[in-house]
Amino acid sequence: MTNTKESILDVAECLFAKNGYAGTSIRAIVEEAEVNIAAINYHFISKEGLFMAVIQRRFKEIERQRFSKLDSHLKNSSGKPALEGIVRAFLEPLKYAFDTNDQVPKMLVRVFCESEELKDLINPIFDETRKRFLTAMKMAYSKLPETEVQWRFQYMVSAMVGLIIFSENIHKNFASLPENKDLVEKLITQTLEGIQE
Repeated sequence: MTNTKESILDVAECLFAKNGYAGTSIRAIVEEAEVNIAAINYHFISKEGLFMAVIQRRFKEIERQRFSKLDSHLKNSSGKPALEGIVRAFLEPLKYAFDTNDQVPKMLVRVFCESEELKDLINPIFDETRKRFLTAMKMAYSKLPETEVQWRFQYMVSAMVGLIIFSENIHKNFASLPENKDLVEKLITQTLEGIQE
């Protein structure tokens, strides 16, 4: 049986993804999770604390997959890592998010569009990911200036965000497109074309 804390996290995840941070009230979470406000305060202290707990719970699994794939690729590379291996390590975990109906990618996109304050709060969570992938990309792009490498990393992130935003409606607009799993593969291919040296 799901415990109170996990129940609150599950409900908050869905509501934050659907309505955004500002559009989700503690009252709505309490009613949907069938708990009282004291339970929110006890486990998370505040709405902000609950929001961060939702992100950290899910993002850790995506981050674990990314780092595992990246480390494996770097270990098997002879000196200079291949750009494709780096891009795959970053984007393939999206398949996990789609397969498990994970709401966090969608929720993060909403938050980054609605609140500068929350952006500042969330950014440190991505510091290690940003640092490790930029370092790997600098190795792959050994002849490019650092600012150009940073730009290409940002291109990859932006492409990912675009897929997350449109993944629910993309089949309505383009009926011939593949299922979500294959959409990630298509994203990898298109990203590689966009950032090749």
